[in-house]
Order: sequence, then C-alpha cells, then structure tokens
Amino acid sequence: MSQAPLTPSQVTSFLKDNPEFLSEQPDLLMSIKLPHETGGAISLMERQAELLKDRNVEMRQRLSRLMDVAKENDRLFERTQRLVLSLLECETASSTCHVLVDKLINDYQVEFCHIWLFGEADSALQLPMRSISEAKQEIGGVMRSNRPICGMLQEHEVNFLFPNYEQPKSIAVAPLNDGQTFGVLVLGSSDPTKYKSSVGTLFLSYVADVVNRILPRQLESIL
Repeated sequence: MSQAPLTPSQVTSFLKDNPEFLSEQPDLLMSIKLPHETGGAISLMERQAELLKDRNVEMRQRLSRLMDVAKENDRLFERTQRLVLSLLECETASSTCHVLVDKLINDYQVEFCHIWLFGEADSALQLPMRSISEAKQEIGGVMRSNRPICGMLQEHEVNFLFPNYEQPKSIAVAPLNDGQTFGVLVLGSSDPTKYKSSVGTLFLSYVADVVNRILPRQLESIL
C-alpha cells in the first residue's frame, strides 16, 4: 500500500518544527529553486540572501528616519531652552512680549505671531493691549478654553487676533491664564494645513505655561 504524499501544510509544519533541517541538507537546499522576478529561477539560499538584503535596506531607512527625528528633537530642545532662558532674563512685561514674538518668528520660523494682553491700553506701557470687554465679545470661546486651539477660526475672531495684518490661512491660539485669562498667544501661517485641528499642541502648551509663570508677576506691578 503506497503512502499518501505529504501535503504542503504538513511540509510547512515539519520545517517549522525542525528549523535546522535544511541547513543539515546542503545539497537539498541548493537544489530548491524559486521563481525570480526576472523570469528565471534562483536557489532558496539566494532568495534568502535577497530577503535579508531587502530587510537590511528597510532597517537602514527606518534607522535614518529615526535619526532625523532625533536630530530635529535635539534642535527643538536647544531652541526651546534658549527661548525659556531669554524669557527668564526679561525684567518687564514689554520685553517679555517682545522677546517671545521675536524668538518664535526668527528661531521657529513662525510666519505670523502676536501676543495680546487684555486690559486698558496705556501707550506708556508699550504693551500689546486689547480691551477685555471686546475680547470677551469677539473671542469668548477661545478665552474659555484651557488648552491651545488649532485650525481656522471664525472671521470675526481672525479679525480680532490679526487686525491690520495679512490674515493667515491656519491659526493656533494658546490662552494665557493664571486663574483667569489675561491674554492670548497666537500663531498663524499662510499654509492651510500648518495648524490644522489634528496638529499636536504640546510645544505651544509648554510655551504658554512658561509665559503664564512670568507675565502675571510683571503685570501686577504696573496694571
């Protein structure tokens, strides 16, 4: 009685259970041929070498991407460190606002950047002030938020945040709050996708937290 031929699944199962089998049968290993994309045939060992080469290329590409991300994170950390140290050296609210906007524009290439503080305007203070009542009317929803907002705002909100300026296509707004909202930090871009709603706001939240700890003390002495 002839023995039934092995099925592909049985061969597969056997090779999985005996991973050293082919290495112990070099003649068999060399005789196994696989179709190649060129139309010819190659041995199993050649095919394995090709797969290893492809995986090596893929791993190198992944490593390169990870290294690029790591380098960019290092650059971001260095810029952020310089920003925080510069803000800590500011002695007045006016210099804090000026340094913050200047650093974001020049070090981070933010296309449009403003900081608005809410209160009664006084030209002698040289502060970017906006009326608190007007702010509540125009950007009340933004003021009530306890986290940065990204995306395109309503027209009257954009007009309030960017008066007399070329208006951006996408905006990120971080409320400044020390118990109550006393201002906003706003970034803008002519690229509609730059500050879309799905963009992370970790960096902007961090900068706002730093400003929240510096500006209120400086404003206390003058307002």
